[in-house]
Amino acid sequence: MTERCWRCGAEMEWRHGTWQCARCRFKLGCCEGEPQTSCEAVASLPPWPSSKSEA
Repeated sequence: MTERCWRCGAEMEWRHGTWQCARCRFKLGCCEGEPQTSCEAVASLPPWPSSKSEA
């Protein structure tokens, strides 16, 4: 089974539990999913504005 790099199209290698491109160093899946830390968020964001249309 092979996977092609989304960035440069080269054949990727399975290393350390993720697909990695030897040509451009792109890593598929390294920054996806759950956060890598369990600490609280530093920045607090205001609530998102409502998308209700006023008619």
